[in-house]
Amino acid sequence: MNIKILASPFRLLLEDRAEAFPGCLAGGTRAEMPRRRTLLAVLMLVCLIPRVWAAWNWNVLWADTVFYLDISNALERRAFPAAFFSLGLNVYPVILLWLRHCGVDWTVAGEWWSIAMATLAVLPLYGWVRRQFDDQVAAVACLLYALHPKLVAFSPLIIRDPTFWLLLNLTLYLILRAAVEIRWSLFLAAGVALTLSVHTRTEGWVLLVPVVLWPALRLPSAAGSRVRLVVGTLACLAVIPLSVALVNATWLRDCPQWSMIRGHHLAVVHRWLGSFSTSAPPTTPESTPADELSLTPTLDPLEKRHSGFPLVRKLAVRLVKAFTYVPGVLVLIGVWQWRHVFFRLDHLVVSFMSLLLLVAIGIRYSEADTDIRYFLPIVFVSFPAMGLGLLQVTDGIVRATGRRVTWGPKGRCALAVGLLAIVWLAGWRDRELSAGPRMHQRAALGRQILQRLGPNRSIAARLVSAGPVVYYSRGRLVGEPLLSVLGDHRPVVVLLEDSSQNRDCWAAYAAILQRELGLRYHRIPEDRLPPRSEGTLVLVRSDERF
Repeated sequence: MNIKILASPFRLLLEDRAEAFPGCLAGGTRAEMPRRRTLLAVLMLVCLIPRVWAAWNWNVLWADTVFYLDISNALERRAFPAAFFSLGLNVYPVILLWLRHCGVDWTVAGEWWSIAMATLAVLPLYGWVRRQFDDQVAAVACLLYALHPKLVAFSPLIIRDPTFWLLLNLTLYLILRAAVEIRWSLFLAAGVALTLSVHTRTEGWVLLVPVVLWPALRLPSAAGSRVRLVVGTLACLAVIPLSVALVNATWLRDCPQWSMIRGHHLAVVHRWLGSFSTSAPPTTPESTPADELSLTPTLDPLEKRHSGFPLVRKLAVRLVKAFTYVPGVLVLIGVWQWRHVFFRLDHLVVSFMSLLLLVAIGIRYSEADTDIRYFLPIVFVSFPAMGLGLLQVTDGIVRATGRRVTWGPKGRCALAVGLLAIVWLAGWRDRELSAGPRMHQRAALGRQILQRLGPNRSIAARLVSAGPVVYYSRGRLVGEPLLSVLGDHRPVVVLLEDSSQNRDCWAAYAAILQRELGLRYHRIPEDRLPPRSEGTLVLVRSDERF
């Protein structure tokens, strides 16, 4: 391969930047932008290579994968209440349904689907960043995305996130172009991308901020086309209800009720608002009967609510982990150096979108822990600032060493590539996912159950990420441990975990297990379980040999 082609994204690092980025909304320019096919091809290759490497080193299903698989199976059986109970109308289980029947092992197909979506996301990312800034900033932003350790680690997982990343950036790209060019096709395409986004991950709803505000900021410079601009924006928004109605009237016509968005998050917001009322005191764990503990694994949401400084601190920690340290510092440098740009209205739109998402995460966090995937949309809209931060560091090194070193084009290119390598190496430890060891342990435990007891064994579990255990054991989940064991199911295996999420019920469980299950079940010693099984309680029925 021609080395000049591979060097094309780095060549942009050598160009002089404009001192101000006017943005495409300011003048409403419709000038044709130069095509960068070779550059985009190289960026995709740079994005693809680390993701293939990550997939090579990851061979275990994620817990969410098994969850989506169950929903996909329910869709195939047309068991609509079970299919829509947890997620509502969602795109990803439909994709998984297709991948399971495409003629290739579904785990391989799902993994490569995620890699493809994560790689293709670089195209709309480059598109909207170059329109907000320029080609140089867009190229560096895409290189930083390609090498971001957390995003690389998540890319091969069979989960919704890589698909959502593509849809997120595609919506931003299309609505920005639609606002500038005021074309019907772009507004409708943006509406389709927005509809798919909000029905892939709930965070997609924050995209309503740029979908509404970017066209609004275009109004002053849209003389003669303002009616078309307003109607186009309304048409973009109308795609969501029209699409939902069409799906329910055709594909889901046999469903007993229309399926729309997931109502769980609205219920969380309602409970959060109600938490400010003191009229109804929360239920304390001491007043809850022991038998009800098997159905209520956690305390009342108002009782366990995070609040004040602890909530802010935990959100900040998750946000920093999502950015990772060096990219986070580059964002701060870029925002500070170009603050006169980032405090402009067209850029404040994505800042407001990020703030709204952060508030929503905080409300969600008031009831349950969240992982860093909720924060990743904030990371995506920060890549321009991250790119500007890296370019600023490059300029600073050149200025500081200019008297002793003559920085020619090749030297500057080498310096920029070296800084990108430092960013990658600095995040080397961040490429590991915190839940990765748990997923491997769950898979190993499932395989051990299959080897010792055989397939199709009934399993009752109150265990964080129990799905992989059931999947790899080829077993069947029969429900809550105490409810199942003390009832009619009498499962072969009972799984419990002394985790922070279940510690409030652990003492009650231990007492009941010791009293009721002593003769019918035997506990498997930890030294006979897979590594990292500390805190996992595995009980096997007495008439089975493990």
